Amino acid sequence: MLNNCFEGQQSLFGLGSFLPPPHNNQLFSNPVPQWDIISTSTDPNLIPLVQEAGNLVREQLMDFAISPDYDQITGLAFGENYDPQKANSLKQDLAQGNLSLLPEVQVISSNILGNANGAYASEIDTIFLSDEFIRYHNTQEVAGVLLEEIGHFIDNKINSIDPEGDEGDIFSRLVQYHGLDSADFALLSQEDDTATIVIDGQTIFVEKNDTLATATNLGTLGNASSSQTGWVGGSVPNDYYRFQINRLTKMNLDLVNLQSDVDLKLLDYNGNTIYSSNKAGTSNENIATQIASGTYYIHVKAYSGSSNYKLTITSVPVNPNTDVTGDGKADAIGSNDNGVYIRRSDSTKFLPNEKWTEIGYIGQNGTWFADVTGDGKADAIGSNNDGVYIRRSDGTKFLPNEKWTEIGYRGTYGTFFADVTGDGKADAIGSNNDGVYIRRSNGTKFLPNEKWTEIGYIGTQGTFIGDIRSDSKPLKREEYLTRLYLNSSSGFGGASASRFYEDDLSHGAIDSTDGQGDLKVYSLVGGQIKIIGKDQYGGNYMDVWNPILQRTFRYIHFDSFNPNLKVNSYIAQGDWLGIEGNTGKSYGRHTHVESRLTNGTKENPLITLGIARSKSLLV
Repeated sequence: MLNNCFEGQQSLFGLGSFLPPPHNNQLFSNPVPQWDIISTSTDPNLIPLVQEAGNLVREQLMDFAISPDYDQITGLAFGENYDPQKANSLKQDLAQGNLSLLPEVQVISSNILGNANGAYASEIDTIFLSDEFIRYHNTQEVAGVLLEEIGHFIDNKINSIDPEGDEGDIFSRLVQYHGLDSADFALLSQEDDTATIVIDGQTIFVEKNDTLATATNLGTLGNASSSQTGWVGGSVPNDYYRFQINRLTKMNLDLVNLQSDVDLKLLDYNGNTIYSSNKAGTSNENIATQIASGTYYIHVKAYSGSSNYKLTITSVPVNPNTDVTGDGKADAIGSNDNGVYIRRSDSTKFLPNEKWTEIGYIGQNGTWFADVTGDGKADAIGSNNDGVYIRRSDGTKFLPNEKWTEIGYRGTYGTFFADVTGDGKADAIGSNNDGVYIRRSNGTKFLPNEKWTEIGYIGTQGTFIGDIRSDSKPLKREEYLTRLYLNSSSGFGGASASRFYEDDLSHGAIDSTDGQGDLKVYSLVGGQIKIIGKDQYGGNYMDVWNPILQRTFRYIHFDSFNPNLKVNSYIAQGDWLGIEGNTGKSYGRHTHVESRLTNGTKENPLITLGIARSKSLLV
């Protein structure tokens, strides 16, 4: 069912299996010639690079032509009203590797093509490629653009009327066996890919390649790190990368080796900015966040000048602390006298018991389950008087004990195991009277103590490390306050509690104060700043729009704003917004927070934040 092209969408298109048939050049008595109708008005050294991409394209077109799904794919890419006789004639030529029917390829200045990597001009039957794009991209990427423009050429040959959408990109993806789900197909089918360019004073109509749909596809990311290099600037200011994740994942994006000001953005499936890093000058850019399953884009954008770059993408799936099998679902664990028993989750029920150890497992100072090795599976942890012991999970059982420390580990206020360093491995955390201590995991042992706070840390209503919930129930009062006031020393008692209206929303918002803390107000969720303003009722206020939630958070009564924030800029959860104040019609220094739907209706912010948590927007 075209599984390599339409992932999970068989019922929508009803196609047969599209698998690349075996290709053997010995079928042809004469060697297949190179694509030699190539010229350049800029750098002749680029011609061999295009020829190499052309050879790859020839093989892909030959495989496509002898595929049993030739007709179905042609219909998907070019509509159902194409001329079947012309399509069949084309099929015979392509099956023989005959490229003589294809248009001339001209490598021209990127200044002419603008943001496009390539374009096809039907009136002069020519494919244009950007010299800058070829110079800084690999053979596969150049071949992908060539295939897209060949798709526009084929459409012009077999259709009397150009169908709506970007038929070239659809064709390129299918021929390369790239994933294309129904949402992608709908997006590309509505896209306007037309433009004009001017060559030697002549205005030429073209179909071009320069949208999110042309993003380099990185595939589905698991626990991995990879790097991409490229160049942006001038008339090619944007590079896009597309990726998918299938579970809650920590993402770290690093953009380095810059020679000019280049910005970095993380976009959602619809192209909306979720997070951005836009430091001045040649400073490295970084985005570190946690995102839910779905499709995303990385946008590398030249702000001024032009620059090479190196983009490093690190993804670490976040599994529940009791996911001992590594499938992303929390399992049931029972430690009995005669062994540890596991009941796997299949998302609808717990399966029958499996015995994972031959003896019971309990630490004198406590027993935990967390992924300390970084392989995506929760390990068994026992803290005894003489040290901390680990039993690794291999997905089917717990392996023999490993001693990871030479002394016992126990915090006077509590002991925790969670990934506080962001490397995918749970660290040991002890909260003592004089501070919170961390022992990093390196995958084989816990490293020496590091002191992370100068005072002990214990919550009057509980102390927690990590965000372990995934439902959309409203947040509790204390959790809301610890998000709004990250650095408070008040313990959220007294005034904070007395001014907090969780049940009575007659005035459509929640009021709270940090009168005993540092008075800094932080963003509850990320988003785009829409308004930094002032009125007679709210005084100084700020509106932050979150495109995933489709809601606006309004923070009111600021004394002053963070001077580095600008309207239309993007912020992350926990970014500093300003200082709590008493401006406008206010009864005293406090923060008034509203959540508004797109129609302006107010919603209890606790409910909105519960929804944000269910979408993994709270880290």
